[in-house]
Amino acid sequence: MKKVAERMPDVGRKMEYMLNTGNLVSKSGLDLSQNSGFTVVAEKLNFFRCRAAAAPTFHASMCMRLSLLQMSMQYRRQSLAVINTSS
Repeated sequence: MKKVAERMPDVGRKMEYMLNTGNLVSKSGLDLSQNSGFTVVAEKLNFFRCRAAAAPTFHASMCMRLSLLQMSMQYRRQSLAVINTSS
């Protein structure tokens, strides 16, 4: 098993190299017309970073709204119960 693991390529390291240098190292060439000059648009990276950072805030906000809505509905039920029993 150890020999098989040693023969497997380290995909993470190759991806990191490609993102850092813009060059793709591949034994087969992957039928691509170029091996160098790949770029990742920084605008998209920043968009995904911002989106990932905002997700917990949005989730907390929605949970708070749901909690307040549930409390409001419970208060209304209790108020209606009091009105119905007193009349």
